[in-house]
Amino acid sequence: MMIIGNFRKVGGDYVGKVETLLFTIQAALEAVSSKPSDKSPDFRVLTGDREIGAAWKKTSKDGKEFLSVLIEDPTISINCALFETEAGNHVLTYSRERN
Repeated sequence: MMIIGNFRKVGGDYVGKVETLLFTIQAALEAVSSKPSDKSPDFRVLTGDREIGAAWKKTSKDGKEFLSVLIEDPTISINCALFETEAGNHVLTYSRERN
């Protein structure tokens, strides 16, 4: 697992930076106030005024809450997860699926 971003919680949203080999962006996970269905995202992922993904609230097998995040670009899609650290920060992690 690698950390590709660091975020801080601001009210009900998250603000931070995503860094990969292909790009570095300032990003925000903005809470969705009214979801049309249970499967709709809980957060929109934004950079500036451009929506680049979505995030859903999840709970791990050991009971930890996290966000399952999908960042999309015409050249790549990244499935990652936002976890709270013991220090109260939030890290965006990526794990490549192994075959």
